Amino acid sequence: MQLLRQKAKELLIFLIILTLTILIYTLLVYSGHATNEPIKFRITSFLIGLILFLVLGFFSGNIEQKKGWIAGLSSALVVIIFVIIIQLFAKDPFTFDRVLKYLAYLSAGTFGGILGVNFKRLF
Repeated sequence: MQLLRQKAKELLIFLIILTLTILIYTLLVYSGHATNEPIKFRITSFLIGLILFLVLGFFSGNIEQKKGWIAGLSSALVVIIFVIIIQLFAKDPFTFDRVLKYLAYLSAGTFGGILGVNFKRLF
């Protein structure tokens, strides 16, 4: 039960940070301070995603304070599975590029967990 509470706490923190990031980026695009050209937009979105998964892994490792790579990997995997389920319902095609993107996000989450476990507990 404690593990589920920890994971819920980690995912809630991630969702709050994700919401704020999306809001800020949307406002920047709307005001013209960020580009909305398709190629640059995809690259920027990917980089923001990497940073967010790194932060998710960091919080996971920091909250659990043991086996940071497993904590970061499992939290990132939960989010990615949730996204895949939503994309299946939306009938969005599953491509090789998307698999590579998910692997990069899993790697960032794992690395974040390794970093997070090495810091004094924040929460």
